[in-house]
Amino acid sequence: MDMARLGKMLDSDALGEVLAMNRLRLPAEPRVVDVRVEEVEDWSGEDSLEVFVTLPDDASDEDHRWAKIKPVYEAIRQALRDAGETRFAYFTSGTRADYEGRYSYDPDADD
Repeated sequence: MDMARLGKMLDSDALGEVLAMNRLRLPAEPRVVDVRVEEVEDWSGEDSLEVFVTLPDDASDEDHRWAKIKPVYEAIRQALRDAGETRFAYFTSGTRADYEGRYSYDPDADD
């Protein structure tokens, strides 16, 4: 029996409350301007969460480095655990423009 399936899956309203900016205990740096979560199915068919951490448009390259963003991800993951959420959370961070364009793909763009 899959033990993860026995755990609690918060609904979208409860997820919004848990991840509200005024409730999260995030580190002071890098500054986070928004946290958005979507309920998704991962590559293996498991219910999971996709969490996008929005940094300010003027965030430095340093703010995007793993050493800086990891504590933010850990704080969010802990808030989800404390609320009883059992689904795995996949994290991405970027600016608002990155969030808005996250599903767009231009094969002619120069990577």
